[in-house]
Amino acid sequence: MSRRFLTTSSGIILAVALSACGKKEEPPVPPVPAPSTAAAPGPLDAPLSPVTVPPTPIPAPAPAAAEANADAQPAAIARFKAEVEVIKDFVEANQAATDPAAGLASLRELIKRAAAVRTEGLPEDLATAYQTMTAAMQRVQSALDDMPVPIDQLQSHLENQKQKSDAAGRELQAKIEAFKTTMEGLGKESEAASAKLKEVGAKYGIQSLELGPQ
Repeated sequence: MSRRFLTTSSGIILAVALSACGKKEEPPVPPVPAPSTAAAPGPLDAPLSPVTVPPTPIPAPAPAAAEANADAQPAAIARFKAEVEVIKDFVEANQAATDPAAGLASLRELIKRAAAVRTEGLPEDLATAYQTMTAAMQRVQSALDDMPVPIDQLQSHLENQKQKSDAAGRELQAKIEAFKTTMEGLGKESEAASAKLKEVGAKYGIQSLELGPQ
């Protein structure tokens, strides 16, 4: 209970008692409390209310690309199959070539055509298998381009080297042996990629995806 309230109440009680005794005395005026010297709290002194920040809405994830393009996959597979058939026709028309230089030129053209086949819209596993196959073919071409001896001279060079034992001949022979080792490794890589491509292709009704001479 505040001091002001007690003082005011005492004054009222005293005034009632004097009136009951018949005295004419004026009731005492209750004292007015002195103004407080403390400054009223200003806007900067008032306690800050906590600010509630509404949570940022999280957008729903976009549908996967495979699901979004599911309806377009049959058309993409049909287009892919038709383009690969054209490449197979090219291979069959050129695989009878016996000249090494002509064979290398045909291989370059085959790889160029294979790399140009569109894989947009294909199922992911089919597109990946095909791109792995064409990448292996391109590595084969790079190795052939770096041959230490032109391919059309390779056979005659090997025969000539059998009769030579000088340092230059041995160095070149070592390069040829290294090239043969590289080609063996690339051949195994290409075979594995080709087998995987045929396996995945069969899953989508493409029964034959051989892209090299049979």
